[in-house]
Amino acid sequence: MTNPGPAHADLLRTFARVGQALGHPARLRILTLLAQAPKTVSALSDACGESVANTSAHLAVLASAALVVSTRDGRHVRYALAHDAVSAAVSALREVGEAVAPAEQRATFEAFRGADVADLTPRALRGVLRDGIDLLDVRPHDEFAAGHLPGAVSMPVDTLRRDASLPGTGPVLVYCRGRYCTTAMEGVRLLRRQREDVRRLPFGVAEWKAAGYRLAQAPR
Repeated sequence: MTNPGPAHADLLRTFARVGQALGHPARLRILTLLAQAPKTVSALSDACGESVANTSAHLAVLASAALVVSTRDGRHVRYALAHDAVSAAVSALREVGEAVAPAEQRATFEAFRGADVADLTPRALRGVLRDGIDLLDVRPHDEFAAGHLPGAVSMPVDTLRRDASLPGTGPVLVYCRGRYCTTAMEGVRLLRRQREDVRRLPFGVAEWKAAGYRLAQAPR
């Protein structure tokens, strides 16, 4: 067998370091959140249900693997993905997990692919939005402002909990942070109190960008 040489070995070590950094559920959660918008340690801690100390430690691991970068914003430090490829790597891990999942976990995957999920790809969505369908983004306002699907209206799930009424009677599509985001599931449940034709999208902004489409920006 041909010796791959030191340069190739260095590359493999780099790839392994990235893989090790991705190998923790909390870090995958952090990366999914950062794919929506840059966030502070405090915001990530709250969203992940982790302590600030644990969140900081996970961010240090991700930064050491060059997966996240940080910038100072006044008194706060905000973290962001170092590259769109990081989000694509997380999506690829999900796809591998689905493909090789043992039988006891397949039921969980199928639950997220339930009957309320619209059978749409990013490309197909571009066509159906011309048909008068309401597209709701149930993520927090800061994530919507950082970038959202074109034509979407910001309707955070906290708002829906207080008032899930919407004008009109047409179909509604709901999305949050991707296929496995329970926020969209809750949004569908709340909206179905008023509308019958409400479904989840099986993707979010990260998958939209990965398909080669641009996000819309909220007016400043």
